[in-house]
Amino acid sequence: MALIESASEITRDKVIERLQTTLPLMEVALPPRRSPEEIVEFIGEARKKAAGRVLSVTGWETALPTDRPLAGSLGIINFSRERMLEGEPRQIWWMNPSFKNAFMHYARDTFSWFMLRLRLTELPEPAIEHSRPEPVRPSTGEEERIRKDAEFAIRHAVAAIRRGDVESAIDSVVPPLWDLWTIDHNADILKHADSLDAAIAASTGYPSVADWIRERSRHASPDGISRHVAFLRILGMARYESGAVDDGKLLVEESLGLARRRTEAEISVDSLRDLSISLDNVGNVRLDAGQLAEAIAAYEESLQIGRDILRDYGRSLQALRDLSVSLNNVGRVRLDAGQLAEAITAYEESLQI
Repeated sequence: MALIESASEITRDKVIERLQTTLPLMEVALPPRRSPEEIVEFIGEARKKAAGRVLSVTGWETALPTDRPLAGSLGIINFSRERMLEGEPRQIWWMNPSFKNAFMHYARDTFSWFMLRLRLTELPEPAIEHSRPEPVRPSTGEEERIRKDAEFAIRHAVAAIRRGDVESAIDSVVPPLWDLWTIDHNADILKHADSLDAAIAASTGYPSVADWIRERSRHASPDGISRHVAFLRILGMARYESGAVDDGKLLVEESLGLARRRTEAEISVDSLRDLSISLDNVGNVRLDAGQLAEAIAAYEESLQIGRDILRDYGRSLQALRDLSVSLNNVGRVRLDAGQLAEAITAYEESLQI
């Protein structure tokens, strides 16, 4: 029995594709919004059909109904575990971080049956991109999926905060909040941030997640600081773009300060890239405020980091893309400053990548 936690469906699907080359795998996706009894029956029948193959089960995040408490549904799953796992189980269950946390809490006996528990760590970090992707309006169905996924993640993050697991809560909400930001749903981000702040205030006494981060990041590990940087960055840009300019700028600047602290504790591709992205975000708000000299300084520092990553860690598609973004930022701010020759140089170098 294996339970694998993955925050990225893309990464999960790539791993499943590789497993198919080495294991006799039978894949099933749980039907959405069914009663826990139906889910138990579905897995029991799928186990029989697997006939010696390894049963790979996805879709837990949307399988259970939303009109009843998740704790109760998982309690029924837990009570009925033998109907799903009896005999020679040979199963792999895939869950995102927030659902895995709820499963571990409310279905402890079933969770204990999984002798192998893994977490995919080589994940594409949607929250640490240099800028919002080119605005492509998603379909109505896709937009609704993003919003519902975020609502699901926030509910379970609030529950995690109430249990005292604030780090896990922050970790689980960064990807869905980023997805909301990419489709310009800042109002949803701010609404969800208010829910998290209320849970933090009730459970820890800190007025907000940002205040909790300010205190706890002093002693956080480099990985913990990275999560804090991403959360402050998304919240800062959402507030800035929603009109809370001063508060947004403060959070974006704070994310840069934390990113610098991370590089002081750990020099790696990830920490340097985190710093470069934070500099670009700070450059964006400074440029928007008309602070050309300060924006140039931020963009140029980010560009130099991009060059250092390419030199010290080798060529990769990510490194080349990041360098191109930084060159475009430098070209844009130089053009705004009337420095035409420098702007052309930056744009031409970007085009050559």
